[in-house]
Amino acid sequence: MNTTPPIILRYFACRGRAQPLRDFLYDADIKFQDEQFEFETFPHPWLEARSNRDFSGPFASLPVFQQGDFQISETLAIASYLEHTIGQKNIHRDECKLATLNMISSACYLEIIVSIGELIWSEGLSPQLRLEDAISEKLPKILDKLRSVDRLVPNDDKYFGGNIPSVADFFVFEAFDAIRYFLGPNNAPLTQRLRELDGLSRRLLSRPRFAAMFTAGFRPASMTSYPEENAVIEKARAIEWTTVL
Repeated sequence: MNTTPPIILRYFACRGRAQPLRDFLYDADIKFQDEQFEFETFPHPWLEARSNRDFSGPFASLPVFQQGDFQISETLAIASYLEHTIGQKNIHRDECKLATLNMISSACYLEIIVSIGELIWSEGLSPQLRLEDAISEKLPKILDKLRSVDRLVPNDDKYFGGNIPSVADFFVFEAFDAIRYFLGPNNAPLTQRLRELDGLSRRLLSRPRFAAMFTAGFRPASMTSYPEENAVIEKARAIEWTTVL
């Protein structure tokens, strides 16, 4: 009797580069093993583990998606695979639509999610760099990209994917959530004008399986694996960026 190999999604115990993928799989009710690698004694365990390509994938980097002998890494490659396979099961999207969804995922991931992660890591990777200077440089670009995505939220469908969320919808959700997490309530005026993104986020959170991920504690609390993330977030939130930008 042939059995389908289990799906494994392997990443660190943070949201980072894998959370939109987790979101989609949970929302689609796809059974998978959500392997989360702890960074408690960074960097030594990862430096040891990455040499095992069965664990760390073709490029010795996480996230890794695995099902039996099939293994791929790189966030956007995994997202595209999920969009073309699982995402197509309940609703057919033509190649133009899929290309548009890939565009949305790419913009939210590369220019928002990754950029905010880089801000959190900035002083750790470059001690001579002041967080305020890094934010002053990156934040206008991040907000401009969010405004562009906000303008693209469809008016005639519930989600970017139509009546059913696509992988891209969860990249949008995580991008919007990341900036609100980073800036905190003191800087709400910078994001409160993004009403379409706010509406899309609320619609996604009304979906039972996606909402259950929050209530069941499956969603990591931290965005990155940087040990000083809480201190960086506190420092970033203490600055009134609404008066600076």
